[in-house]
Amino acid sequence: MRLTTLKLLIFPLGNLWLSLNLERVKKIIPRPEITKGRQKYLGVCYFENQEVTVIDLYQKVLGGELPSGKSYLIVVQSSKGLYGLSVGNLPIMRDVPSDQLHPVPAEYRERDTLQIASHMMQLQLQANQTATVFLLDENRLIEMI
Repeated sequence: MRLTTLKLLIFPLGNLWLSLNLERVKKIIPRPEITKGRQKYLGVCYFENQEVTVIDLYQKVLGGELPSGKSYLIVVQSSKGLYGLSVGNLPIMRDVPSDQLHPVPAEYRERDTLQIASHMMQLQLQANQTATVFLLDENRLIEMI
């Protein structure tokens, strides 16, 4: 039996590591100007002459502002159109065997600010660094918009 692999885009968020399925990513661009309203974690910007709703993951998950400096927008194609994820670092790509993915325990998922993650895995990201990486749940992200 052949093991399937997922192509993931992985990026840090504070002391957490998050990931997205690369198949859904349309483009990664330098973060454009984002207009925000009352919902501090939601904003809007333009990408290729289209309005894109942006989720500021730093604000949503950690409750603070994205640290100053260079940041990026991950533009994602969903079943309901484009949305963007604002991140502070350029993501990395990894092929991850599907047997390394484990569901986030429900009791943790429902009580933590990271309710937007569906699975988790242990990955070696650098020579001496193994980290827990959370796979973001696209359906829960879309519900936030």
